[in-house]
Amino acid sequence: MLKKIKVETRLAAQTENGEDVIVTESTGTAVIDRDGLLLRYAETENEGTAQLLLSDSIADLHRKGQVRSRMTFVEGRLLPMPYTTPEGTYDFSLFTHSFKVAVSPEGGEFSATYSLLAGGQQVSDNRLAVRWTFVE
Repeated sequence: MLKKIKVETRLAAQTENGEDVIVTESTGTAVIDRDGLLLRYAETENEGTAQLLLSDSIADLHRKGQVRSRMTFVEGRLLPMPYTTPEGTYDFSLFTHSFKVAVSPEGGEFSATYSLLAGGQQVSDNRLAVRWTFVE
């Protein structure tokens, strides 16, 4: 089943220099089936799109635009996180502390807490929340 959605993302990144919070709003679509949920939405600040695949045990976020990345969230696992910008490609890793998916008839929320590592060294602690509401 394909539904239109309004999306709000909130990323809070804590580094040694303090906390940085980025909030964005967008529109897109949600595809719901028995295997999970797939959200697709515009990322205007990145001049591209994001695709978030959600299931009970894994969440996979692909960003395509000026910045391209793939973030795979599996609780308790350290996984590679390719990250490409106009300035170059970086090899990051992502350790997922926890993630949660909640869906209701009105919409839903995906939230994750994770650490970002570069060269095996922790760069930041992050909290990501993606909230969506279904629209007519």
